[in-house]
Amino acid sequence: MKIGIIPVNIGVDSVEQMTGLAQLAEGLGFESVWTFEHVIVPLDYQSKYPYSPTGKMGAAPETNFVDPLIALSHIAAATKTLKLGTGVNILPQANPLYLAKQAASLDFVSQGRLLLGLGIGWLREEFEALGVPFEKRGARFDDYLEAMQKLWQGGVADHQSEYLDWQGFKSFPSAPELAVVIGGNKGKAFDRVAKYGQGWFAPTTDAGELSADMEKLRAACDAHDRDASQVEITCMWTGQGGDEAVQALAAAGAHRLLVPLQALGADPIAGMQGLAAEVLLKWLAEHQLAAIVVDGAASEVTQRLVTTPHEYIAHPPGRGMQIACGVAASAVPWIWVLHADGLPSSAAVSQLGGLVEADEPRWGRFNVKIQGLALIAHTMNLRSRFSRICTGDQGMFFHAGLIQAIGGFPAQPLMEDIEVSRRGLFEQYFQCGYSVGATFLVRIPLFWRALTTVVDDLQQALAVFTRTPVMGKTKTRLAKSLGKAEALAAHIELVQGCLGRLQLQADARCELWVTDDAPIVAQWADRYHFDLRYQCEGDLGARMYHCLAQMFLADVSVAVLVGTDCPDIDGRYVRQAFRALQSNDVVFGPAEDGGYGLVGICHSAMPAAVTLFQDIAWGSSTVLAQSLERAAEAQLSVVQLPVIWDVDQVADWRRYQHIEKG
Repeated sequence: MKIGIIPVNIGVDSVEQMTGLAQLAEGLGFESVWTFEHVIVPLDYQSKYPYSPTGKMGAAPETNFVDPLIALSHIAAATKTLKLGTGVNILPQANPLYLAKQAASLDFVSQGRLLLGLGIGWLREEFEALGVPFEKRGARFDDYLEAMQKLWQGGVADHQSEYLDWQGFKSFPSAPELAVVIGGNKGKAFDRVAKYGQGWFAPTTDAGELSADMEKLRAACDAHDRDASQVEITCMWTGQGGDEAVQALAAAGAHRLLVPLQALGADPIAGMQGLAAEVLLKWLAEHQLAAIVVDGAASEVTQRLVTTPHEYIAHPPGRGMQIACGVAASAVPWIWVLHADGLPSSAAVSQLGGLVEADEPRWGRFNVKIQGLALIAHTMNLRSRFSRICTGDQGMFFHAGLIQAIGGFPAQPLMEDIEVSRRGLFEQYFQCGYSVGATFLVRIPLFWRALTTVVDDLQQALAVFTRTPVMGKTKTRLAKSLGKAEALAAHIELVQGCLGRLQLQADARCELWVTDDAPIVAQWADRYHFDLRYQCEGDLGARMYHCLAQMFLADVSVAVLVGTDCPDIDGRYVRQAFRALQSNDVVFGPAEDGGYGLVGICHSAMPAAVTLFQDIAWGSSTVLAQSLERAAEAQLSVVQLPVIWDVDQVADWRRYQHIEKG
């Protein structure tokens, strides 16, 4: 389930507050932030707000109502991956040509992150102030959106109607993939979603109402010969009801839940952190790990933590004092200190499980890698290694006997991690440090406000191998049916999807290998936090072998190379490959079409493995068979992972689109 925050443009006192909330949301793992739109708020109005029993909206006339697209443009510059939604902009009262231009521009500068929510509006007084007729706004909505969607395709404008006369011009940047989310559940709203919308913004928080409305949406989609499962459903969630409420909304059809800022309490920062803490505790329960939750229970959101199955201790603010309290209350031999805004991975638990089984008095911590702040992360890790100081953000864990040996965990409000190092714990037992190669996600919203991943010194490398997107040179088979432009867009979407699935998950040194230099590949490397590398000349086999050989120069023990056309390749699949290489020479990720989407090799097998990349009929249905035969001839041990599928033909692309939108 995707979780977003709404609205981030209303009632803000400063631009710093607005962008700070968005950065915090991104850092805590929220998928999106959304805006509301009103150009004016009348002192008095007769129009009835349809989604409130009072008939009035919540905002007073003096409330700061920052223009949605301007607000989201500013947020786009301050974030990297956060989706940006309008919930919703009032299309019939806007100039459709200006709005089409502004939306396409925002989608361009945000690198495809805009979710353009549109509605017909309800406030007659606002239309009158703008000099726009309130009547026939539904018909104008349909006509405007149809014209805008034509314009976004990049062709010559050609739309004549009762309301518009567009012909003989173009408007760029184009936005052929811009997602339109249509709001409302009255009148012809469902028909509009079926005809024009990639998504539907459902104005409800009730699972029963959503389920009933979904029947209307399915009927409308059937009337337009459209699969309703392809429509992404967004609705509101007050944050109440816990997992039961979320599951009920999901069962009714919701794909995304938007949490109103006011539902997070008087302090939205604490509220968002509280939601993140709930995610962590749920994760711990799923992995059968007991937790001691220590907090001051200062907000309604934090109070909900009391109802979790974990032990809860109320303690006044002061991180160090709270940790000391939790450590003292622990009756088990091993303790893992996690900040509430962290989310470990399953691999981290698996690695720590081996240490627990050994039951030797050791301590450990993880190196930190901060997105976009590589130098700072490197400095933090270097300082820790040479100073033997472990910080709390590095996810420290230790045997309880070591804490007892130094007189207990330091009972002080702050700098407790420095103090425990000063007392000799980490200096004395530094040589016993536990090396963990697992990924550990930790978010530091009040300091870095950045999503981070923590990994140990890496002995494995991952290469994402792809072509630089150039019209007519990528996805040529798709281009024969879809056209060069759509094939290029498909290639870009597949690459970005692959990088998104693998960032922060692969437990490896991550590199992006491309064919040519271009601004977009540099943007990919920065956005998804991969080191950028360039392929050599030659056929596919020569380029892949060169890539693997170059990665081994970085003193890694195993290297895995993946293509970008296989949607099944994710962090879990790559970790399977790394595990297979612990006791085998070569690993393949077989594809349904007879090729492979993943190949991995251990360092010692590289000299013999050169034959795997020579004189292979690349692009044929016998690639894997030939490669396996070469491996057998070279006496290399091979493991094949589960079969995956790749996007090569039009049917594959349609399958991918159906899955992504489902």
